[in-house]
Amino acid sequence: MKRLLLAAALVGLTAYSVHGAPNVDAAFRAFWDAPTASAAEKAARGIVDSGVDFETAWTRLKAGRTYTKEKTGLIRIPASVGGESFETLLEVPPEYDPARKWPVRVQLHGGVGRPPQPGRQPQSTRIPGKPQIHIEPQASDDNAWWHTSQVDNILGLVDMVKRKYNVDETQTYLTGISDGGTGTYFFALREPNPWSACLTLNGQPLVLSNRDAAHRGEPLPGQSRELSRCTSRTAIATRCIRPRP
Repeated sequence: MKRLLLAAALVGLTAYSVHGAPNVDAAFRAFWDAPTASAAEKAARGIVDSGVDFETAWTRLKAGRTYTKEKTGLIRIPASVGGESFETLLEVPPEYDPARKWPVRVQLHGGVGRPPQPGRQPQSTRIPGKPQIHIEPQASDDNAWWHTSQVDNILGLVDMVKRKYNVDETQTYLTGISDGGTGTYFFALREPNPWSACLTLNGQPLVLSNRDAAHRGEPLPGQSRELSRCTSRTAIATRCIRPRP
């Protein structure tokens, strides 16, 4: 989306060729190297100010960033969510090759996975499957999966991984069990765009309509109607969690 917005901004530029100009190279390098989405948004202004013509900018944006070798294996990432300390597990397959795109799975734990969990191990080791990048954040009572603090946290984690690793955005999945399954419902309703598909296991969508759950952050319009329909396996499969075409 940011690429499209940047491209739209470039339409207003005077079309003159500055192919290979040092200021254009530097502007794109700053954009691709930005550590966060907000930093990239600021860096996009530098691309517009560089005087690059539309066709050159569009070509570079479509080509995307160049990925290099990055750390693989189990990576423990300290995080602060809503003022609370957590640990995110990032697991990158040892055979990771930056020359090709890789699927990503965000895994939300259940209530028993809440901190403290010293030395916790990734859930991906329980049922080995297709090599993919796993992101396993943490939640708590005060910062549950259906709180806005976790929306910012999880979307930020996915964005961070995309900036370092060659991610296949057509294979970016969200799944969870128990509390994590309920959180998966929340994200499917509140922030559906990043996910190719969502899979909930033993989750209960009606938790999101319970005031005692301290639900924070409105999902998409029509939440109550959708939640009331998401109570059977058939409804879950056909109406609530829809894979992206």
